[in-house]
Amino acid sequence: METKKNKIALEDEILRTVMAENGCTVHFGYAINHEGVYPVSEDSYDITAMTYNPKTKETFLLKEVKNVTKQEVGLEEILKYVNRHKEEYNSFTVIWRKKGEGKEEKSYFYCKDLFEALEKFYYNKNREDYIVFNTQMNPIA
Repeated sequence: METKKNKIALEDEILRTVMAENGCTVHFGYAINHEGVYPVSEDSYDITAMTYNPKTKETFLLKEVKNVTKQEVGLEEILKYVNRHKEEYNSFTVIWRKKGEGKEEKSYFYCKDLFEALEKFYYNKNREDYIVFNTQMNPIA
């Protein structure tokens, strides 16, 4: 019988997987969604997983899950994304610079389309603080 992982174990597995892949840390946000899911009287959770890149000192949206009744269910969905993103999503590159800083940076995102890549890039940021020079879908291997 498979044992269910608890919240801390799931967070740890997500963090370790991302860290091994690209050196970024992952930070989680939990919000109660009072609109609920079925049944309507039950609250649900919205879970946000953000990456922090120590090289660029920037955060980006990794994955957001909405309306889950248990935090572990949402974390399982994020873990599934982390483990399968290269097979199930397209890879995008965003070339950017923060205004007032001289160095161009490249950030990579796995998502369904270019709009989602930009949403992940700009998540929780003031758009006026950044210059995006180029966005592109990377070749499919």
